Amino acid sequence: MQTVRVATVRRETPEIISLELVAQEGEQLARAAPGAHIDVAIDAPAGGGHPPLRQYSLCQGPDEAKLYRIGVKREANSRGGSEWLHQSVNAGDLLQIGKPRNNFPLTDAAGFQLLVAGGIGITPMLGMALHLAAKGAPFRLEYFVRSMEHAAFASLLQGDAFRDNVRFHVGVPGDQLEKVASGLFGTRPAEDAHLYVCGPAPFIGVVERVAERAWPADAVHHEYFGAAAGQQAADGSFRIRLARSGRELLVPAGVPIIAVLEEAGVPVETSCRQGACGTCLVNVLEGTPDHRDSFLLPDEQKEGHCLMTCVSRSLSPTLVLDL
Repeated sequence: MQTVRVATVRRETPEIISLELVAQEGEQLARAAPGAHIDVAIDAPAGGGHPPLRQYSLCQGPDEAKLYRIGVKREANSRGGSEWLHQSVNAGDLLQIGKPRNNFPLTDAAGFQLLVAGGIGITPMLGMALHLAAKGAPFRLEYFVRSMEHAAFASLLQGDAFRDNVRFHVGVPGDQLEKVASGLFGTRPAEDAHLYVCGPAPFIGVVERVAERAWPADAVHHEYFGAAAGQQAADGSFRIRLARSGRELLVPAGVPIIAVLEEAGVPVETSCRQGACGTCLVNVLEGTPDHRDSFLLPDEQKEGHCLMTCVSRSLSPTLVLDL
């Protein structure tokens, strides 16, 4: 983890703030490609221990190499991360962050990039748009928001640099979203075009359902903020065997694997606990996982060589884990 200083905290919407983070004197920030995110350590728990981590997409442009910018939405049911960043963090404070990771990269071979954002899903899209605009690459950004008051980074996206590339879709009713999406994404603009979508899971589901009529699967990319479809570890019990010690543990119905491991004193790093970040990934040596995550690619899930301990279940009586 790296210690960084909060250079600015800016109110973007009633629910979203942006933070600009800079390196300590004598240090540098690692290069971050568009679509990347960082882990941010949230206020350390009482009694010590490792602070929980939360993931935030980076949304700075290529000419802002000396800072990271993140956008944070204050969630109504916050597990502590967004609430703490909104309430307790100010300019000048120090934060601990991880190195950038990118599970949502732009495709270099694409001739046209279509970016689709819903709500706070604008954060990775802003970084993508800034990089594409800087190099003169063809793209379009479709931004769906409840109202312009809730459109984060609106002043930047309405500037001259984006005038011909960004469109706002304000207050589209839920029952009209698929119709609007069909007009926007129902046809592929070019054979080498790629589509990227980020936002709430239901929003992504509509966009992908419309896009699959005209876009090949390998040309559509998504990033969920949270679990893909509210998956819950709620099915029957099974056993896990820890290959390094030979221990066997029962995973009861409705109890996540990670909870059983923690109860048994087996250390596994976690963060989102929703199957979205990949932090709690472990390798599977035997057995068939029942994947409930939104992190692994479909082909990786079919291979069954790893799973997310926070949400995955088992299709076989026993899973042997590389722990």
